[in-house]
Amino acid sequence: MIATKAFPKRDLGEERSGRNNLHRWLDAKVGRWINHDPIGFAAGDQNLYRYVGNSATNYIDPLGFDIVLGIHSNQPPDGKFAGGHAWLSVHDTDKGTTNTYGLWPDFHPDTIDNREGTDVRKNMEKKSSPNKYNRYQKLTPKEEKKLKTFLSRTDHWRHSHTCAAWASQGFRETTREDIDADDYFGFETPRELSRNIVKKEKNDPTSTAKPGSPPQAGGDSSVR
Repeated sequence: MIATKAFPKRDLGEERSGRNNLHRWLDAKVGRWINHDPIGFAAGDQNLYRYVGNSATNYIDPLGFDIVLGIHSNQPPDGKFAGGHAWLSVHDTDKGTTNTYGLWPDFHPDTIDNREGTDVRKNMEKKSSPNKYNRYQKLTPKEEKKLKTFLSRTDHWRHSHTCAAWASQGFRETTREDIDADDYFGFETPRELSRNIVKKEKNDPTSTAKPGSPPQAGGDSSVR
């Protein structure tokens, strides 16, 4: 559930048996949501009708109307040098929507050659790239603007500018957190991105329900 306060005040239903909490209704008689969590399993709970894992005295859902940015790779850290894919995801917790963005070459069998048009393509990962290695950051309004600017740029896939290079750059420019993707000979790969996501997540685990916060200005947030 999305709430800006631990115990938000909301309108009761006409029969006074339910309460409207903006994104879904609560059945006050049984203490259970009537409809499932609008961000689905991305919240990290297999039960879509619970609130903060049935532990409301210990946790709240503070995301409010925040945007959560994710960086992803589907290539294992010990995978092939030239294999896999990396991309970004944007979770709108207000609308309950998730969109993905990745840099895809025109010669890929799943793409259409758009010639001089941008190789940044939207929502292709939902069908072809299951998440395996992920990291999430909650964005400030200023960072949301940075992200929109980055995603709107015309960009092109090259052997020296891969999907991993693009995703790493976008995450760094938006959040100031540097998750390195440099592999052998200066090529940036999904497997190297996975290695550094794993390092970050080991010390500071994140999810869409509990995203990380922006690093302090001037701090070294890189992983190499």
